[in-house]
Amino acid sequence: MHNPRGVLEDGRKVTLPLVRQLIQEELGTIRRERGEGYCCNGELALATRIFEDLIKSPELPEFLTLEAYELLEEQTH
Repeated sequence: MHNPRGVLEDGRKVTLPLVRQLIQEELGTIRRERGEGYCCNGELALATRIFEDLIKSPELPEFLTLEAYELLEEQTH
């Protein structure tokens, strides 16, 4: 999304709506393979939210794991 040359092999430009669609497709695959509870609760739902927050940000952070680390710290205290 952040790269002006961000285009898939089929010619589609990588956009936020496209990435969100692809995320939902992947979650559907996980849901079918692992079950509803695995897909939509807990860490996977949190990881999905973190990923979406990162990609829609105008600036990518230097380290992609910082937000996840902060959330982990909050949960352990």
